[in-house]
Amino acid sequence: MRTTFNIGFVCRKSKVSKSGKAPVEMSIVINGKRTYLVLPRKEDPRVFQKLVTSKRMNPLKEYLEQMYQKVLSAQTELMREGKTVNAVTIKEYIQNGCSNSYTVEELFRDYLKILAKKCGVSMLYESYRRYELARDRFLKYFGKDKQANEISNAVISDFYAEMNKKYESPTAAGIMTRMKSFIQFGIENGKIKSNPFSGIKITKKTKEVEFLTDSEIAEIKNKDLIGRLGKIRDLFLFQCYTGLAYTDMAQLSKSDFQKNEDGQIYIKKHRQKTGICFLTVLFDDALRIAEKYDYELPVLSNQKYNSYLKEIKDLCGITKPLHTHIGRHTAATYLLNRGLPIETVSKIMGHTNIKQTQHYAKLLDDSVFREFKKLESRIEDK
Repeated sequence: MRTTFNIGFVCRKSKVSKSGKAPVEMSIVINGKRTYLVLPRKEDPRVFQKLVTSKRMNPLKEYLEQMYQKVLSAQTELMREGKTVNAVTIKEYIQNGCSNSYTVEELFRDYLKILAKKCGVSMLYESYRRYELARDRFLKYFGKDKQANEISNAVISDFYAEMNKKYESPTAAGIMTRMKSFIQFGIENGKIKSNPFSGIKITKKTKEVEFLTDSEIAEIKNKDLIGRLGKIRDLFLFQCYTGLAYTDMAQLSKSDFQKNEDGQIYIKKHRQKTGICFLTVLFDDALRIAEKYDYELPVLSNQKYNSYLKEIKDLCGITKPLHTHIGRHTAATYLLNRGLPIETVSKIMGHTNIKQTQHYAKLLDDSVFREFKKLESRIEDK
């Protein structure tokens, strides 16, 4: 039986959006049966018609030619694999099974669509944004029009080396971990044939935890600051006293401050980042700050908060970087050095495991001296 085969492209005026453009569609007709495949490209229908009928080659005609070749490749692959060749199977093969017609940009697009649905449900927007940044860095390095199957072990190794040159180890490791998720998605959906991460180990060097000493906290606490800087100072000290992450502090409401039978004021919630429950009791200094604002802290955007903290840093003569994470680090280090069990500190911080808390277990010099005094006292008693 003779097979009739026809490929065409349309851009319908009836599907024009507010931007004045409509999706480009590919018409696949085999033996009189037609199906349409919506392509990842939009054009003004009037401009589309002029460019398609032009005798000169142009970017649009080049793009359509590439899509035409993809159909031919899909037809060849289906025949080689002994599968039914018709308009529907070719469309499905191009969409789901033909790795030769799946670009790197499409790989990122499809996976990010899935992650976008999780935003506000099981994923924070900040976490989603990190995947977008990983995508942007890889596309800048590799290009968006190459095929997903061209991502080889050598490509991943070289990209990892580039990231380690540009960024600190934890940042580079984070980028590669997210890249690995993209690749795994491609493998599981038949878009990438072999795992380019095979044999590549993502390592993250432990970054030295920075925190403020008692004297540095006192410098900030006693500095004469008014207006917005005074409010920012209060927020930062509240973090230093409670260990709250900025996102969790920003989400606090008056009802989150509770009182137990002993009259202690505490906060018990689930962390926005991980969903892990944390419990922190307010020291007198933290309580005074909460009472000052009637338990409604004057939070603002993270970006502005960190920007104002830099001003406070300069005014107080602090040489360490001052940002939201430093407050959290300071609280954890302070509590551990005051002898609070690591399990308790882990609960306060809302960590998923003790290993995270151990990251903060850095003994201050004063703690070492204090322990030696205890040792000397025990020796003398003998």
